[in-house]
Amino acid sequence: MEVRTERVQGVTILHAIGRLDSISAPTLEVGLIKVVANEKSVVLDMADMNFVSSAGLRVLLVAAKKCKASGHRLALCGLAPEVRLVFDISGFMALFSIYPGRTEAVAALS
Repeated sequence: MEVRTERVQGVTILHAIGRLDSISAPTLEVGLIKVVANEKSVVLDMADMNFVSSAGLRVLLVAAKKCKASGHRLALCGLAPEVRLVFDISGFMALFSIYPGRTEAVAALS
C-alpha cells in the first residue's frame, strides 16, 4: 500500500492506494493515527483502494475513536463498490462520514 498526503483548504488528505489488509494495515495505522492526532480535519481518500480486510477495518475504527476523543474529524471518500459492500456488511457505513469524492469531503470538513 502507498499513502500520499496533501493539504487542501485546511484539510489534510491521505490518499491510500492498494489493498488494506493484514500486511499493509500497520503502515496505514502508524500514518493515520499520527495525522488524526495532529490535524483537526482529515480525509482518507480510498478511491484507489480495492480491498479492505478486518485488519483494515480495525485501523479505521481506532482512528475514528481517536478523532472522537480529541474532537477532531475524519471523513472517508471514494469507496469502491467492493469496499462499500464490506462497509455495509460490517456496519461501518454508520460509523463514518462518507462522501463520493474528495471535493465533497473537503467541503464538508472546511
